[in-house]
Amino acid sequence: MDRNDRLKELRMAMNGRMLLLFVGIMLIVNGITASGRTAIGWFNLERGLTAYIENGGEASTPEVTEAGEASSEAAESADETEAESAATQGEDVTPQTEPDLGEVLGQMNAIGLTAGDLTLFGIAALIAAIFEVGIGILCILFSNRVDKANITRKGVLALLVVEVLYMLFLFLKGALSLGTLFNALLLPAVLLWAVTRLCKLHALHPEMVYAVEQTRPQPKRMDPVPKKSLKERAGMNARKDSEEEK
Repeated sequence: MDRNDRLKELRMAMNGRMLLLFVGIMLIVNGITASGRTAIGWFNLERGLTAYIENGGEASTPEVTEAGEASSEAAESADETEAESAATQGEDVTPQTEPDLGEVLGQMNAIGLTAGDLTLFGIAALIAAIFEVGIGILCILFSNRVDKANITRKGVLALLVVEVLYMLFLFLKGALSLGTLFNALLLPAVLLWAVTRLCKLHALHPEMVYAVEQTRPQPKRMDPVPKKSLKERAGMNARKDSEEEK
C-alpha cells in the first residue's frame, strides 16, 4: 500500500468518526428539543380541543362584515382607552392573547383533520424522538469502532425509514412543511454518509477494530543504578586513598 492510499484511508476514518460523533450529539439534541416538544404540543392541543368540544364548543370561522368592522373598530378604540388609563395609573399594559380554539377547530375541519389525528401526530413524533435519541447514542458509542460499522449502519437505516414514514404520514394528512422535511431527513442522511466511510474501511481491513488508534505514550523507565556490595565500596575507597597519597 502506497502513501496516498494510507492517507485516503486515514481521511475516511477521521471523517467517519468525527461526523458520527458530532452529528450523533446533534441528533440527540434534535430529538429532545424538536421532535419531543412537537409530540408534547400535539398531545396538549388534542387535550385542549377535546375539552373544548366536550364543554359544548363549536368551530368558528372569522367573517368580515360592515357591522363586524364597526364592532372591531369600537373594540379597538375601547382597548386603547383602557390601555391609556392603565398606563396613567402605572399598571402593566402588556397584551395577553389566548388561542381561540374555535378558530383552530374550524381550520382543522376545513382540511379534514380531527382531534384523533392530533393524537396520531403526537404518537408519530414521539416514536421519531425515541429513535433519534437512541440512534444518536449508538452513533456516539460506536463512532470509533470499525468492527461495529455494520450495526451502526443498520441503526441509521432504521432511523431513516422511520423519518420517511413520519414525513409521508404528515404529507398524507396535509400537515407537512418544508422545514419539518428538511430537519427530519438532513441528519440521518449525513449519518448514513459518515457510516459508509467506516463500512468501506471494514471491507478493506476486516481485522481493523478502531478507526483512529488512541495510543498513549508510555513513560520512559529509568534503569535502576546497580547497587555495589560493601567489599566493592571498600576497594573503591582504598584505591581513592592510595591515589591521594601519591
